[in-house]
Amino acid sequence: MTEHHGDVRHHKNRHTAEKLEGVIPVLMLIAVAILGVFLIWGLMNGATPSYLK
Repeated sequence: MTEHHGDVRHHKNRHTAEKLEGVIPVLMLIAVAILGVFLIWGLMNGATPSYLK
């Protein structure tokens, strides 16, 4: 006699858009960090945009 262990759920292939949903927040965080580094670097080196001079 074989025992039945419930329904077997097969792994569904995720669409590319669903995979990107997890990556987008990470990319945004990296972009903000890079922009912050450039902002601080520019302020420390005295780089002033032409419209502020």
